[in-house]
Amino acid sequence: MTRTTRVTIFERIVAAIGRTERPSYAARVVAALAVDPDAMRYSGRVVDVADLADLYGIDDVDGSRPHNNQGRFRRSDPLPPPPVRG
Repeated sequence: MTRTTRVTIFERIVAAIGRTERPSYAARVVAALAVDPDAMRYSGRVVDVADLADLYGIDDVDGSRPHNNQGRFRRSDPLPPPPVRG
């Protein structure tokens, strides 16, 4: 069987679907930001949802933490960690 361009494109699409995130993943991160009293520390930065999900300990509904934007844009400086509450 000869690999056609369509087959190759289809395989790329299927592979990309496996790296996607659900809208609820971003919504959970936004909810965490909304209740974070120090959320302004991210102001003026390019921040990936996955980076914030890692900091806040948030998973997608299937238990994964997709990093599908890795390497696709230039991030700001490393994110500051959330403050320790005690």
